[in-house]
Amino acid sequence: MVTETQSAEIKEVLHPERIFLLSPVYQPKWYPGEIDPNKQEVFSDKIRGDFIIKNLKKANELGYSTVLIYDPKDNAQFLETINSIEPNGTNTIVIQKQSETTYSGARRDAIRLATMNSNCEVIVMLELEKPMIEHIPSMVQQILDDKLDGKSCLEKY
Repeated sequence: MVTETQSAEIKEVLHPERIFLLSPVYQPKWYPGEIDPNKQEVFSDKIRGDFIIKNLKKANELGYSTVLIYDPKDNAQFLETINSIEPNGTNTIVIQKQSETTYSGARRDAIRLATMNSNCEVIVMLELEKPMIEHIPSMVQQILDDKLDGKSCLEKY
């Protein structure tokens, strides 16, 4: 029998594949390989695209499910690269073209796709080119424990 004290200490176990990371992506000038110093005008897309790929792989290794919504103008090589990443175990990776023309519309598309999946318990909206993957367990647990809201989350991280 579990006592009241023990019950308070038992935290909800949340499997990473039930945490869905949602991110619109737009990297029309990304290119594979190393940074080319002769292509300074596209450094931003190259660097951001590389971080998206790196963080998508890391999220996949950690078992998170991911929904990426891409712009129709995204670079074909970039889309091939992210599409080549296979889910790791029971997680899900969804990569779909946005149905609306705005960033907000892409976010709505991502939310719609995630909530259609019966495994989705937690949605984390982020920009996958930013280094937030390692903070997800802490943020999600604090949200589940009702100790974190959007404002304090921004102040803490």
